[in-house]
Amino acid sequence: MSNLNIYLGNGFIIIGLFFIITAQIGVIRLKIDFLTKIHATSIADSLGFSLCFIGVGLINLQSNITGKYFLLALILLLVSTMSTHSIAKFYTDKEKANLAEKNE
Repeated sequence: MSNLNIYLGNGFIIIGLFFIITAQIGVIRLKIDFLTKIHATSIADSLGFSLCFIGVGLINLQSNITGKYFLLALILLLVSTMSTHSIAKFYTDKEKANLAEKNE
C-alpha cells in the first residue's frame, strides 16, 4: 500500500508540474492581451499547485499533516479561481468604462 501511495503521489506531482510549466510557457508565448495571460496563470494556480499538494499529501499519508495538504489544495482550488474571476471582471469593467468615455 505504501508503494502505491508513493507512485500515485509522484504521478500527481508530475501532472501538476506539467500544468505549471505549460502555463508558464503560455504566459511567455501568448502576447495577445491580459485576459489570455491571466487564463494561463489561473490554470497554473488552480490545477498545477493543487495537484502538487495532493501528490505531497499522498506521499506523506501516514503523517498527521496529510489532511492539511488536502485542505490547502481545496482552498487553493477555490480561492484561486474566484480571485482570477474577480480580477478579470474588474479588467473588463474598466475597459468598458474606458470605451464609453471615448464614445462620449
